[in-house]
Amino acid sequence: MKPGIALALSGGAARGFAHIPICEAFDNCGVKPVRIAGTSMGAVIGALYASGMPARDIREQTIATFAKTTDVMSRLMQAQRGRGGLFAFSFTKAGTLDPKVLLETFLPDDLPPRIEDLAIPFTAVSVDFLTGEEVHFSSGPLITALAASIAVPAIIKPVQLNGRILIDGGAANPMPHDVAGSHGEPVIACDVIGLRSPKSGGIPTPAESIYGAAVIMMQSIMRAKAALVPPALMVAPDIHGYTLFDFFKAGDVIAAGENAGREVEAFLKQMI
Repeated sequence: MKPGIALALSGGAARGFAHIPICEAFDNCGVKPVRIAGTSMGAVIGALYASGMPARDIREQTIATFAKTTDVMSRLMQAQRGRGGLFAFSFTKAGTLDPKVLLETFLPDDLPPRIEDLAIPFTAVSVDFLTGEEVHFSSGPLITALAASIAVPAIIKPVQLNGRILIDGGAANPMPHDVAGSHGEPVIACDVIGLRSPKSGGIPTPAESIYGAAVIMMQSIMRAKAALVPPALMVAPDIHGYTLFDFFKAGDVIAAGENAGREVEAFLKQMI
């Protein structure tokens, strides 16, 4: 493959499962990204793929993990009783999730403990809440990096590290194609943030307004960055029918990414 291709995966919570067919496209072509950068759920999927795990296995494990609501709830209850507790209850942080415990509950036990031990160079993107600066994790403990990248405000508590308060990378760089391509290689970028119309078809509900405003801001950031440093290919799976919280529709969300996966596969075949 000439030249090497880097891969960037956006945030998007449950919608991030649509990244999996993009990874499958690389496997189908018999090539690997030279490096991977991800934000939030894109960092989680990216780390799994960077570990050397075949994308087909990521698909199967994801579907199996979220196949039964009772199994997921059982894992969550076990995590709450052990591992220091999953939920952080207090008057100021009621119900916020501990990101490290959450990741340890659902990620495979055999993931390499450190980023530099992954099979493919990998960067997880987070943001310093106090300064607004991007924080890039390309080495160090993998779970800490992913925890910082997925720390969605008001849902998942921030990670405190070296005097910094770290939150979800989507606040500053929801699609880190500039990070993935920092060594000059062309980048394939997958956007699963998307826009979603209000269910009512009219004035959005308060929850839809908050989510929609956040998505609009993230899309604005992505467009500005893409104008400065365009990715070689940007794909956007048709995930408009799914919400951030549709984890129990994992199989359907993955299937929604298959057309984008075929687009990536066609592009890669031109590069081989």
